[in-house]
Amino acid sequence: MAFLLETHMHTAQVSPCGKVSARDAVAQYRGAGFDAVIVTDHMREDILTRYGDCWSRQVDEWLSGYKSARQAGEAIGLTVWLGVEITFPDTREDYLLYGIDESFLYRNPSLAVMGLPALSRLARSENILLVQAHPFRPYGEAAPARYLDGMEVRNGNPRQQNNNETALEYCRLHRLIETGGSDYHQVMDLSVGMEFDSPLESVAAFAEALRRGEGRVVDVPAAPGASSATS
Repeated sequence: MAFLLETHMHTAQVSPCGKVSARDAVAQYRGAGFDAVIVTDHMREDILTRYGDCWSRQVDEWLSGYKSARQAGEAIGLTVWLGVEITFPDTREDYLLYGIDESFLYRNPSLAVMGLPALSRLARSENILLVQAHPFRPYGEAAPARYLDGMEVRNGNPRQQNNNETALEYCRLHRLIETGGSDYHQVMDLSVGMEFDSPLESVAAFAEALRRGEGRVVDVPAAPGASSATS
């Protein structure tokens, strides 16, 4: 039986652009037939400083969306894993990390400000997958391939000009791992997943499966209740 996973989901608890609570989002994904989701709330300096200037306190508060989603998922049979979408100061490029855990966050207090070269070195030293999200939106640019493990070639956010075809071309030219996700912020956004032939036991297993060339990006039928979403 195929294993269906969301790789790019935001919660209203943490991501300023998120419009759906973690609990409601998890219920929607379960109803749409997903087996697991990766919560990738935005991590930026301006978001973290809302929680004060102590890094451990910042991480505690930043994890609230993921923890709420995980608790809700456990109650209804949906697996919830931790990820992150990082944006550095004075840039608009976004980077997804897969294979992290809570201890990784607490151990790296400069995570949101270190810049791409340092992030790439850190990710490779800890066997974490580094993927650029929606790299060809008009306001950003593709990162040098040497810093990346993969690239999001199918971003489902309907309010953005994602230029997914260009991302796919770049990814294949540079032999990067191909990923896809809904970039979920609102009910209407659930539209893209990744499908695997066998169940995955952890987010680290997901990253390793991608490295082996497993998994495929798939479109997902319109989510229940999508017509009631806000714009």
